[in-house]
Amino acid sequence: MLVIKLVGFGAVSYGSSSDLKNLQVRLVGYPGDSNYGFSWKAKYQYESIGNITSVSNYYFKYDAFSCQGFSGGPIMRTSDNYIVGVHIGKQNGSTPIGVRITPNMVNIINNLNN
Repeated sequence: MLVIKLVGFGAVSYGSSSDLKNLQVRLVGYPGDSNYGFSWKAKYQYESIGNITSVSNYYFKYDAFSCQGFSGGPIMRTSDNYIVGVHIGKQNGSTPIGVRITPNMVNIINNLNN
């Protein structure tokens, strides 16, 4: 597992997909989807909590609530708020998907901070 501490946040890369599966995560964003009763102006930050349900090499699926306005937001493990991915949308309009933080990403960020 590679860990990086960013200003205000930390990010972690899991080498094993099995370590990510069933991990409890927190999704944070500014929902602007009026279908769920949110204002399209998305003034207030919203969080939802769920678990990672399936994992591949570069992305994972999870069951936390998401809607328009969450894209690009962090997906953090609830134990310490370290970022494990970035929300990119929903598969087939219903299953939230996040891009995994990979060891390569951690190396790039470390090199930029030096």
